[in-house]
Amino acid sequence: MAIAKFSDIIGDLSGRVSGAVIARNLHATYARPFRTSTNPDSISQAAHRSKYSRIATAWSALTQLQRSAYDAYAADTANYVTNRLGDDVPLSGWQWFFRTSQNRILCSLAPTNAPPTEAVPTATTITLLKCWLTTGNVNHAQIWFTPGFFTNYYAIISSSFSPTIAALVKNTGFRTTRVYPPFAGLSIGLTTNVVNLFGNLILNSTFHCRIAAAWPSGLRGPFAQASIPVTSEP
Repeated sequence: MAIAKFSDIIGDLSGRVSGAVIARNLHATYARPFRTSTNPDSISQAAHRSKYSRIATAWSALTQLQRSAYDAYAADTANYVTNRLGDDVPLSGWQWFFRTSQNRILCSLAPTNAPPTEAVPTATTITLLKCWLTTGNVNHAQIWFTPGFFTNYYAIISSSFSPTIAALVKNTGFRTTRVYPPFAGLSIGLTTNVVNLFGNLILNSTFHCRIAAAWPSGLRGPFAQASIPVTSEP
């Protein structure tokens, strides 16, 4: 369902309208065709359904007092969230439980009975990013960030690749998510065996990285992100 913000003339729109999906990124509002997944029983979707079922079961096990605590947390204007049209809106207690539980499960933790007590983590700063390809189709990436930032936080990292224009192919990128428990280091290294339609990663393709901090309570802060061309082995 689409949501709209009205003035004398519609000023913004987001969501599905008939056969189109209207969305917004950092740069502009755009529309794309609506498509139904060709494999609704994929391994990834089965894993997501299992996670959602686990969270729903945990919510059902809460006492009314515990649910009321989440409702009170959601009603606090300090915990309003910004929707796709830029408006601050409240979530329900169940939605906050779902949101924090997703992050806790991602961090290999069980859903918690109590709402968060901390402030939302701020975004770290990616001070340096490197990514290079070695022989044997092995990718190495190193991410440097604000010193000591993750001493009390879990680090949630999403990374992906996009091919060069010269490749003349689509959908050869892939995305992975990794989580690191709290640590006092200055950087994180990622190593991935790289395989695409060509059998290896093309030099000068683009490595994308997003990194965010999450409290053990499941409250996650905003992502910091950066992109860099893939270079040859140093």
